[in-house]
Amino acid sequence: MFNRMKVGTRLIAGFLLLTLLGAAVAAVGIFNMSKINDNANSLYEKELLGISYVKEANINLVYVGRALRNVLLASTGEDRTAGLAAVRTAQEQLRANLDKARPLFYTEQGKLLFTAVEGDVREFDARVQHALELAQADALQAGRASVDYLFATVAPAANVADERMAELSRVKENNAVAAAEEATAQYQSSRTMMIVLVLGSAAFGVGLGVLIT
Repeated sequence: MFNRMKVGTRLIAGFLLLTLLGAAVAAVGIFNMSKINDNANSLYEKELLGISYVKEANINLVYVGRALRNVLLASTGEDRTAGLAAVRTAQEQLRANLDKARPLFYTEQGKLLFTAVEGDVREFDARVQHALELAQADALQAGRASVDYLFATVAPAANVADERMAELSRVKENNAVAAAEEATAQYQSSRTMMIVLVLGSAAFGVGLGVLIT
């Protein structure tokens, strides 16, 4: 059948065949780039964010313990009230971060471990509550130089260091967001360029076949 075709028809058919082959190669490339882009986004949205939320929850756990210590050592009603408020705030932030992290643990092992962690946190909250009840029933601590120094000097320095480290974490998280967005933009740009090149090569192939004939 191909031998009975005119030369011009053969040339055009040959150019179209080459164009189709190029389009197939481009389609495979676009598909693979799409998978790479999806995997990169999944790595950020499911894995890195999961790590970030659990890390924040762990920090909140430390904050609960620190605030509870302040309640137990308080020598004034104001210090005790401030410590109680700090405990509640840290507990709320702990639960909020765990809520954000929960859907990001999707494997069976991850789900089981996360359920165990939530049980541990509930048990911890119950014991903290009991400790707070005992502390509120106790008399305020007598003024001590070491405790006064802890509240007035050590605690503010710890708060400054905490905030600085939190800022470092936010820098890395923002870098991760920017990298994910840049990867998506590069994929979209490359996909558009490949589609344009395929369409342009098809038009050029047909035009060249017509011109030669």
